[in-house]
Amino acid sequence: RNMRLAGHRGRDLEIERPDDGVCFARLFIVEDRLYQIVVVGPDEDLAIAHPLVRRFIDSFALIPIVTDVGELKFEDIEARHGPLGPVRDSLDVLPYDPIDFAANLSGILTTHAGTIDFSWTMKVANADGQTVFRKEGKATDAGGMLSGKFPFSASLTLPDNPGTYTLTINATDNLSTQITSFTRPLTVKPAEFALVGLRFYRDKEGNAPSAAGGAVGQMLFAKLRAIGFDRTLNRIEVAMTAQLLDKDGKPVLPRSITAEGATDDAEIVKQSPYVEFDAQLPLQQAGDYTLRIVLHDKLGNNFTKHEVPIHVAKQ
Repeated sequence: RNMRLAGHRGRDLEIERPDDGVCFARLFIVEDRLYQIVVVGPDEDLAIAHPLVRRFIDSFALIPIVTDVGELKFEDIEARHGPLGPVRDSLDVLPYDPIDFAANLSGILTTHAGTIDFSWTMKVANADGQTVFRKEGKATDAGGMLSGKFPFSASLTLPDNPGTYTLTINATDNLSTQITSFTRPLTVKPAEFALVGLRFYRDKEGNAPSAAGGAVGQMLFAKLRAIGFDRTLNRIEVAMTAQLLDKDGKPVLPRSITAEGATDDAEIVKQSPYVEFDAQLPLQQAGDYTLRIVLHDKLGNNFTKHEVPIHVAKQ
């Protein structure tokens, strides 16, 4: 009612009320930072509690003070096995093989409080242009980031139908209203006996993603899937063997890590698209190694091998 807003370093709000007189709300702003709010009037407690005063104060508290860092764009885009890698050799994937995209989003505005406000959408279209996958997300916490770059990552699993697809990721900075995007062509290959879905973690449950490696004394946990195995005898029987090799190709672990997935349950054999395996790797000595994983489809007598560089740093 009869509001007046004026001033530069300090901003005054005057509210006239017939029953209570006049009260003032003042914001002290120095170098674009809000330091304190003072409300004065005939009855200060009543003035502070007045709905119009509270609304005014709250509205200023919500005004973002931002740092302009330029054009919004994706940089350093990588397709990975898991959020932290390793990096994929190509964008050809097999069924049931999740693919992660990671990038730096530069030019995003941040407040002095270290917050951001951006939203993103990820869409996958088939060769006919039909959307077969869609995912959305939003971020507000930049962890105090003021550098203008935000680490972005998103994961998806493509349909198991072989064919070509197009991935599009859009990002909108809601503070600056800038929009940016990138696209990537993806190909789903026909199923074959193979290892897919390799991911590394720092915990057994798979809640803390890890890069392919760690520090001396840590345990590295791996999760993976076997697909395309023989099930013609109404049975599944797949074995996994994992070993760390040094630069000369010699085994590092005193005993290879082994596991087996087997069942003759007719319903499981019919419905299971893959067999999952876990492996725990003790990182005991600094250096560069190779993790070799071999899968054996015992019924079809097929083998497949997968190797990943592993770096172990000093503690």
